[in-house]
Amino acid sequence: MVAGSSAPLSPVLTPRGHLLLAQGDDALARVEPGDDLKTTLRPYQQVGVRWLHLLSSLGLGACLADDMGLGKTMQVLALILVRRRQHEGGRRTSLLVAPASLLANWASEIARFAPSLRTLVAHPSAMPAIELQTLDHERLADVDLVITSYGSLLRIPGLVKIPWHLAVLDEAQAIKNPGARQTRAAKQLDAHARIALTGTPVENRLGDLWSIFDFINPGLLGSTKEFASFTERLADRPHNPYAPLRELVRPYILRRLKTDKTVIADLPDKTEVKAYCHLTRTQAALYQQAVKELAAELNTTRQGADGITRRGVVLAFLMRFKQICNHPSHPRVVAEPGAGAAVSAGRRRAVLRPLAQGWRHRSQPHRRVARDSLRPLVESRGGEPGHGPGVPHRSNEECARP
Repeated sequence: MVAGSSAPLSPVLTPRGHLLLAQGDDALARVEPGDDLKTTLRPYQQVGVRWLHLLSSLGLGACLADDMGLGKTMQVLALILVRRRQHEGGRRTSLLVAPASLLANWASEIARFAPSLRTLVAHPSAMPAIELQTLDHERLADVDLVITSYGSLLRIPGLVKIPWHLAVLDEAQAIKNPGARQTRAAKQLDAHARIALTGTPVENRLGDLWSIFDFINPGLLGSTKEFASFTERLADRPHNPYAPLRELVRPYILRRLKTDKTVIADLPDKTEVKAYCHLTRTQAALYQQAVKELAAELNTTRQGADGITRRGVVLAFLMRFKQICNHPSHPRVVAEPGAGAAVSAGRRRAVLRPLAQGWRHRSQPHRRVARDSLRPLVESRGGEPGHGPGVPHRSNEECARP
C-alpha cells in the first residue's frame, strides 16, 4: 500500500518494460522526497525514484543500471527519504554496501543532499572494533541508514543477522563471482527489498547477470546449472537468440544512457576545468633523463627493427613518464641494483620484445567474451531511445535522422 492511497498497488508491465500502476491510480505520481532532499531531481531521476519505490513496495528487487554520472546516488537517497516518510512500523533501517573507497563519498553526499538522514558508517575507519562486533537491531533503532563495505560484511557478523528495510549494493559488479565470500555474505542479507546499483550489469559473461539477479530476486533465473543450460539453448536460436532472457529480466532493470535524447536534453552543459600541476625538480630531472633515454633507444632500434618493436618502446616509455609525473620514486622500483633510475637497454629490450609480439601476462584472462555480444540484454540495438529498462538504443548518427 502507498501512503495516502487506500487502493492497493496494481502493477502492469508495458510493452517497453515499464512497471506501472493500473490506470486511474496516480499514487506513484505523488512519490516525492520533499524538502528533505536538498536538490532538485531531474525528470528522468524522478522516473527512477518512482520505479524503485514501486518495486520495493512490492518486495521485489531492482537493478538500477544508469550510465555513470546520471545520478544513481541521488535516486537512492531520494528513495530512502520517501520510504522513511511513508514508513509505518516494522523495519525502518536500510543498509548500503559499497567498496571501501566510496564510503567517504557516500557520507559526503548524504551530508550535502540529505542531512536529515541519520547515518551510521559501520567500518573500522569510523568505529571501534568492539562496537562493530556488538551491532544489533536494538542499537540501530534510531538509525535510518547504515553504510558499510563489502569486506565488513565478512568481519561484522551482526550485519547479516539484522532485518533491514532496504539492502542496497553499490558497484554491484563486486558480487559477479558467485563463489566469492563477499558474494555469499551479501546474498545472506535479510531485507524487505534489495537493490543493486551498477553501470555494467553484464561485463564479460552471462554469469555476471545471474549473480546480480540471484541477489535482488533469488530464484528468478533458477540455479547456476539451470541458467547455464537455459543460455546454452538460447545461443542456438537462429534469430535474436537472447530475446527471451532479455524479456525476463527487463522489468527489473532500469538503464538510461547519456546518448538518449530524453536524457541529453535534461543534462546541464558539460563543464571542463583544467588544473595544472607542476613537476618538482626531481621529477623534471627524471623526465628529461627519460626523454634522452627514449631518443637513444629509438636510434638503437632504428636499424633493422620493425614497427611493432618501436611502438613497444614508445609505449613502455609513456608508462614511465606517467610514473614520473605521479611520484619520482615510482620509476625507480624497476631499476636494476646499482643502476640508479636507469634500466639497461639490454634488459629493456628483453622486456619489450615479448610485449611487442603480443605476449600477455598469465594473470590476464586468456580469452574474454566481447561485451558487445552481451550488451543487447540491457541495451537493444535499434528502436527509439527512452526511459524504460532494456530500452532500445541507437547511435548518435541514427538519432539525428528524422
